[in-house]
Amino acid sequence: MFSFSTGKENGANFKEMKRSSTISSIPSSIVSEAVDMLKNEKLFYIEEQAGRIFFKNTPNLNKIIINKTENVEDNEILNEEKQHLISSIKKGNFNKIYIWPTESKDIDDNQNLKLIILEKKDSEFMNSIIENKGTIPRVYRNTLFFLSPLETKRLELFFTIKRKIALEQVQKDTSLKLNQQEKKNISDSIKVQKETIMTKINETYRILNIPSKNIIEDVDLGIPTYGETMNLTRDVYDKLKSEGTIIEKMVPLGVKEKYLKGKEFVSTKNIHDNFLKTLGENRLVDQSVLENSIKEGVKQGLFGLGIVEEDKTKPIYWKQKCDVGFSENEILIIPEFCEKYFKELEEIEKVEKEKEITIESKITESIPEQTISESEVKEEDKKILTEKSILKMNIPKFIIPKGRVSALMGLLNYIQTKFDKIEIEIDASDGTIEEGEYEDNVKEALKQLGINIK
Repeated sequence: MFSFSTGKENGANFKEMKRSSTISSIPSSIVSEAVDMLKNEKLFYIEEQAGRIFFKNTPNLNKIIINKTENVEDNEILNEEKQHLISSIKKGNFNKIYIWPTESKDIDDNQNLKLIILEKKDSEFMNSIIENKGTIPRVYRNTLFFLSPLETKRLELFFTIKRKIALEQVQKDTSLKLNQQEKKNISDSIKVQKETIMTKINETYRILNIPSKNIIEDVDLGIPTYGETMNLTRDVYDKLKSEGTIIEKMVPLGVKEKYLKGKEFVSTKNIHDNFLKTLGENRLVDQSVLENSIKEGVKQGLFGLGIVEEDKTKPIYWKQKCDVGFSENEILIIPEFCEKYFKELEEIEKVEKEKEITIESKITESIPEQTISESEVKEEDKKILTEKSILKMNIPKFIIPKGRVSALMGLLNYIQTKFDKIEIEIDASDGTIEEGEYEDNVKEALKQLGINIK
């Protein structure tokens, strides 16, 4: 009756519908929900204008949207889902993120942490990625994480995207004669659908698959907190960190207890490789986590850092700052060995220094000091002076034994008491130095000593 009245306005407002269709004991919110459902989902010939709802004899906008929705292709929905998925992720602490890969060869095999987002959960495909990169066995297997959708939520996401595509098709269809209110409704609905899709993405892609020693463990990220900024990769990383799967800092004592217990030394490269290659081991954010732990442990004296040289253990750093290179022959050494080694080395250096002082003393006694100036020496006397004294010393090129540079300095100091000018040429080999280290440490040190390199 309200829809086809003979008055100036057709239709009924909300209060009129409530009075006509229900009793006072029923809450108005129930009536409102029922009207919205009829208006937006159930009835195809109902219309709302200026706050008044009425029936008409032509299909409404809801009917048009439903017709458009039925014609949306599945591949359109999947493409749209992938694009929304891409926009919801940020690299963050993962070096690379892969979305819906189809082959194991698509996933890099390197030391960086990787997040692989799957179109659907597929244990067989996950295992093929863990074990191989294409036809080649994968080396860094412990750097992979998978994220797969919860299938029950996937259906909700699917239909939300489908409706959003249909709304956009209606908005672009110029053959439809939509009034301003209908155009506004379409625009508002598209905006709501976009926001809903982003929420649904986080609710859907929430099953974190973590490869361990014999199985792939599933961890549910849970439903995201309402109102938070959507960041799927941040949620994944925070979950892995809270579970202790990813570690940002290592305690040096833990390194000692796990890798040096019952051993004299252990390779730093093997420790690092263990984190990267052994499934189920904790994952390091990057190499610096282990590097900083080793540096701190050496400084505290929990272990030493050295090399294996000709099958012999040789500590280089202990209770001091050090640089870690993870080279083939670099090792961590138990503190007991380091203490004994450096104590013996100190004794040897002490004995050698005493020998050098004795030799220097004997040389001083055997060569009396000459104080004759150039002007006092007659031409005919120069031959006599030359026969008794060395006017210019030339020592053949020789190799300095490792660890004896400080001892050589005593000899150089003695020679400098006899000669005003000493020239030295340094020829270093059987090793490497970075160009930056050479500039900052070698050339700068010489410069500060007032020595100009020719």
